Amino acid sequence: MLVNCLIFFSLFSFGCFLLYKERKLINLGFRSYFWPHTKGLVKDMRHESYLVTSMIGTSGTGIGPARQTDTLYIYEYHVSGKTYCTENYCFGTRGEMFAAEYELEHHVPVYYDPNKPEIAVIQRGIKPTAIIGLLPIFLAATYLMIIFLMN
Repeated sequence: MLVNCLIFFSLFSFGCFLLYKERKLINLGFRSYFWPHTKGLVKDMRHESYLVTSMIGTSGTGIGPARQTDTLYIYEYHVSGKTYCTENYCFGTRGEMFAAEYELEHHVPVYYDPNKPEIAVIQRGIKPTAIIGLLPIFLAATYLMIIFLMN
């Protein structure tokens, strides 16, 4: 019984921690569905390079550092006569943010917070990685139901 309680509590706590950690992204993601949009322009792009732990070797037989390169886009947009720039693609993690592929001077829709126009994204809404904490909570609830059904 103690082991079951520890498993449930661990899964539930971990899920709550993940959701709490991403609470700002989740809040902004929900709110962005109701934001107005304007036309933006891709003004600049930068290539970022960083190391990640990944499969390495010719057959993918090892694990080690691998260099990842992503392109970061800078968008310019205008709200109430004022010019803003952002590099935010969406309210999600790094992998989701670098999903865009645009060319310089390409027009894009920009969704901005009407109360703080400097907060803007190209892709509005909540991305799956922001709510990944729901998975351990779901597993904890399923585990709890299985325990009660078995007794």
